[in-house]
Amino acid sequence: MVDVDDLRKVIKETITQCIVQKESETYEGFIKIDEVCKLLQVSKPTIHLWKKQGKLPFHKIGKKLFFKKSEVLSSPIVSKIVG
Repeated sequence: MVDVDDLRKVIKETITQCIVQKESETYEGFIKIDEVCKLLQVSKPTIHLWKKQGKLPFHKIGKKLFFKKSEVLSSPIVSKIVG
């Protein structure tokens, strides 16, 4: 016979693992604003300004802000910085 507390513990661990795995799949290929700042060597306010002006593509997943690295690197604003 399985102890109820042990069963609860196994269920909780399994659900936690599923959530972590799903989140990593959902955010794959996305980077956060801190990583964009480092990549482009600019400040957060600059990133927010470019985002607001439509110069830098972004994505919101829930309430979280993400950027696709490939979209950031191919955006026209980056061409001006690099070139």
